[in-house]
Amino acid sequence: MNAPPSVDPLVRVESVGAEWLTTMGGRGEIAMTLAGVQRTHEEHKERAGVFEGLATLGRHTLFGRAERTDRSLVGMDVIIRPDGSHEHLMTYLPYDVNELSVGYSIRTLERWGAGLSLGGRYGFAHVSRLLVYGYGGQGAHTLSFFLHLGSGRSAGSLHGLMH
Repeated sequence: MNAPPSVDPLVRVESVGAEWLTTMGGRGEIAMTLAGVQRTHEEHKERAGVFEGLATLGRHTLFGRAERTDRSLVGMDVIIRPDGSHEHLMTYLPYDVNELSVGYSIRTLERWGAGLSLGGRYGFAHVSRLLVYGYGGQGAHTLSFFLHLGSGRSAGSLHGLMH
């Protein structure tokens, strides 16, 4: 009897995540998300993780996000021998991207099941030295203001404001 061929996946991905939502007696809500992923190719591993949360109290919403991503630029050299056999040589240049952001919004209008919110978001991103040429530096600051038209009053409905 022949044994089945072994399967060696090219890339393996593992992920985990958790969400939490609680209400504060009808006055507000708190929502949090924690997630992570690991990607493995042979012995090389890359990871990413995110934590985000928001809190609403009456018309006010405060939100934040922290994210870390490890990635690699990948090169491959293929050596072809005279007998037709070949070998793949992989080169990995690791880099990371990190971001912290916070924001605030206030719901200014609520009619017919829809809500209008005004707010702002500040973010700081940091990249490894490998990416400085493409990004122009290792750090970047962003400030944005927004107008958000959405339905409902729950923290879950405001989740899109964090991105």
